[in-house]
Amino acid sequence: MEHNYDIKENPPKLSSEQISKHQNFDDLFAQFEQMGGSSQATSGTEVAIDATTKAAKGWIIKYGIGALVTIAASVVIVFMVGKTFQDGGENGIKGLDNVIALNTPFETLDKPFVTKKVKTKEGATLQYPSGSKVIIPAEAFIDKNGNPITGDVDIEYRELNDHVSMFLAGVPKSLNKHKQLQSSGLVHIQGYQDGEPVYLKNDKKLAIELENTVPNALPTEELKVYAFNTKEDQWQYNTDDQVEVVSVNEPNNSKETTEEREAKALASIKAKHAQPQKPLAPTKPTESLTILDLDIDVVEFPELKKYNDIVWATKEDVDALPSTTNWTNADIKHKSGYNYTFTIVNGDNKMVMNILPIIPYTKKAQEAYSDQLKIYNIALKDWQTTIDSELALWKTEQETNAIADNSTKTIINRFSIDQFGLWNCGNALDASKEAIPANFVTEDGQGIAVQQIFVADKANSLFYSISDETIDNKLEIAYNEDAQQLLWGLTPEGELLVAHTSKHPADGGKNTFIMQPIDVIHNETEVRELLVF
Repeated sequence: MEHNYDIKENPPKLSSEQISKHQNFDDLFAQFEQMGGSSQATSGTEVAIDATTKAAKGWIIKYGIGALVTIAASVVIVFMVGKTFQDGGENGIKGLDNVIALNTPFETLDKPFVTKKVKTKEGATLQYPSGSKVIIPAEAFIDKNGNPITGDVDIEYRELNDHVSMFLAGVPKSLNKHKQLQSSGLVHIQGYQDGEPVYLKNDKKLAIELENTVPNALPTEELKVYAFNTKEDQWQYNTDDQVEVVSVNEPNNSKETTEEREAKALASIKAKHAQPQKPLAPTKPTESLTILDLDIDVVEFPELKKYNDIVWATKEDVDALPSTTNWTNADIKHKSGYNYTFTIVNGDNKMVMNILPIIPYTKKAQEAYSDQLKIYNIALKDWQTTIDSELALWKTEQETNAIADNSTKTIINRFSIDQFGLWNCGNALDASKEAIPANFVTEDGQGIAVQQIFVADKANSLFYSISDETIDNKLEIAYNEDAQQLLWGLTPEGELLVAHTSKHPADGGKNTFIMQPIDVIHNETEVRELLVF
């Protein structure tokens, strides 16, 4: 038999009160005598009271103390081992008391497990139709007493990857009233031999590769893995999720990447909002510039109207121009910024050069430029805010469209588990703070008793319950019909209620949900038709 001991290398220090409590050796010896620890000689003869007797008595006292300490130590060890087994400590059995008893609303509709046999001596890699895998090492299992399991073990496995399957399985999805648990995939796994549960050895783990399809807009970079603790009745963080994106179905089956679509959107937004143009800085004459004697009316160029005393210059070699040619036509066109082209024509002869307007440097021109620069910086900041706001709106619309178009991506969640139970890949999200009182009525406006409310949010891959107590129209709830959310409930008798309409009366300031009772549920398909986004 395999033994399990919980050896504490650094036990907690005893207080002075605890130490003094056990320092009265006379009382301790009296307790020992009451327990049957006699000081009489084994031969039945009376022992004389002399130095030898004192020595014998001293030996008995030492033995008695040793015996009591041994007994006390045995109690402590038994307690420690028992507590370790219960809590799943270093040498205990994890999950021994973590029995998953889900509150299934309709027992006959609960999603069944897929059962596969594993030879414990060899281990196995179990593959499932979804593409998921469970990798089991050899000799991984023990029974409730810590004994190694031999022979075959039945591994029961199921995936609960949407709001309907989670609801029908009775999966708890809230971390607490302030946190909601997003989900990109949930696994329920357990092991049995001859109908009795088995457990994982402390040095063994099962590797999970959970393949699932999620909304394209769901962020997967920081997904975490949570295990459900039945003792605490809550989800507990276990480790980070190692996510691989296998494939992406882009919106509308477009072959463009997200980055390419965003670049196009940004260009379109900028085209609608002309960027402010930086003012012309006064320029001192340089050898690289050739001043041209051009008589041009700047009224034709609105971007130059605010400037006086503009002259035109070019960096090109004007000495190459034919000096004897009489040019019959000339034209200036704006290219971008403060760049222009100057075209001159005479019959078949045509010359094109790049020119730019400049303001000759003076102290007055420099002061004017400084004032114009301040105005420009303010305008540029406002322009950038407009561009950023419209791009953010475009991104939000893309996320919404991705959901509406059923745009998805296939991912693999990779993680290891050290005990059987419920494991969820997701993120803890803050509960909405925009909650207002809710009222639940039938179609004829009569109040209806609700035992529990459920909400599913497709955009955030959320499914959570709000209350498991009777609601007397005092519940506060955040709900947005336009955000692809669903709300449904159960009566105290377990009847399904589907909210097919909500109203927002201005006078009462409440969400009023019209709940449609569903008398009979025959199968999962009917539930899915009722709880469709």
